[in-house]
Amino acid sequence: MAAPDTPTTPRRWLRWLAAPAVALLLTAACGNDDDDPGTTTTTSDVDGMTDDLEDGVDDLTDDAEDMVDDLDADSAEEAQAELEEALRDAGLSNLATAVAQVDLSEILDDNEFTLFAPDDQAFLALDASDLNDLLSDPAAVLELLQNHIVVGERMTASDLADESSVTAESGNSLTVSETAGELMVDGAQVTDTVEAGDGIIHVIDSVLLPAATS
Repeated sequence: MAAPDTPTTPRRWLRWLAAPAVALLLTAACGNDDDDPGTTTTTSDVDGMTDDLEDGVDDLTDDAEDMVDDLDADSAEEAQAELEEALRDAGLSNLATAVAQVDLSEILDDNEFTLFAPDDQAFLALDASDLNDLLSDPAAVLELLQNHIVVGERMTASDLADESSVTAESGNSLTVSETAGELMVDGAQVTDTVEAGDGIIHVIDSVLLPAATS
């Protein structure tokens, strides 16, 4: 007899594990006790015990799901902290400051990623007032970051060289090309590559403003 499919979520795990207990309880409740004929169990008793057991399983699965949610949140926060640290270690202080201002938990949560990271000189090339306005607006910072990151793929320089374009989290398509050993992403040159936990960072020499992509 084939083994049942192994469940993949906390709720299914607990229900799967609880099923034999439910079956044993029902068997014991419904069975005839020949040694004690005065002991009987009514259908309503069985129903009540079954309801109590199912309520207990529901409480356990709710607690398990809460714990999973907490672990996911901790994991996402840790991933963002690792990314910020990697950016600062690579001398990308402006981008690290931008990352620190926004919540990237939904983007980084258990996801591999490829980040195109403008260096500090790239940010300084922007108009000073535009840069100040950008870095003071978390919504604008998040939009900018979404235009520099590919979620779900950890693409090395070799991987990128095999592509003609990649899709950023913003939904914009970023063109990719390689000429004479120089890797270009939407007109920006990749100058370095840095590891960052589940992701990889490609340092680029210009900022990929959302309005400039198609």
